[in-house]
Amino acid sequence: GVVLVPGSHTVTAAFVPTDTFDYASAQALQTVTVTVPSFSALTPSSANLGSGNTTITVSGQGLVTGAQVLWNSTALATTWVSLNELTAVVPATLLAAQGSATITVADPNGVAVAGSQTFAVSPANAVAQASAKASVEAGQNATLTLTVNPYPAAITATLTLSFAPDPP
Repeated sequence: GVVLVPGSHTVTAAFVPTDTFDYASAQALQTVTVTVPSFSALTPSSANLGSGNTTITVSGQGLVTGAQVLWNSTALATTWVSLNELTAVVPATLLAAQGSATITVADPNGVAVAGSQTFAVSPANAVAQASAKASVEAGQNATLTLTVNPYPAAITATLTLSFAPDPP
């Protein structure tokens, strides 16, 4: 029932018989080395600005049940998969602003988990489309529609129009 901290520990087992006439006392020693839990990889390590809830996978070593994935020190909903893997859900609310976050892991026993990774939130590549009539009569007003998609942030753009008259 004891959780050992990282490092070397000696476990001792002692046999003390109640019948010392037929049995002798005995003792055994075993050294157990507990490695430091570590966090070595994050998948994915980025998401597009405005994405929905995103599941990330944390890979490492010595990740125990109850370990928590942290986003800038704030706990995420975490699922233990194995001693080498955790998954966590990054809620859409954390993906609503451009920037980056430091992802770390907290051990439930207070043991420091070595390593951290950076998760980036950046705008998706925008696709711009313009549509208008192929030709209009001289002196008429024409409508031009410009669509930028997907882009959840305000943008400033320059639209350059070129006009070429039909040959005489």
